[in-house]
Amino acid sequence: MPSERDETDRPITLTRAGISVRLRQVRGFRAEDRLARQIGIEIRQRRRGRGLSQGALAALVGRDRSTICRWEAGERLPTVPAILALGDALRCEASALLPRVFTEED
Repeated sequence: MPSERDETDRPITLTRAGISVRLRQVRGFRAEDRLARQIGIEIRQRRRGRGLSQGALAALVGRDRSTICRWEAGERLPTVPAILALGDALRCEASALLPRVFTEED
């Protein structure tokens, strides 16, 4: 994964633990940062939709409330096992928490 800001607009693929997500770069933002923000927004929306507090969601997935807060703020990426636990807790497919990016290949 890039460790510096990528200044291109080309699509890139991030892979962790066998899960690949294809993203379009945005100038001045690392793809991993953008991915963390998108996942965080989805977690927050689904948590609120279920009427859960950050603390309640944290208890359901076995994490601290501060971890949920960092995920929702896009400061950290949840691990694959955490995404699976979030899917269970939020009663959705884990893949629903990941952004769907349409490319010319789709």
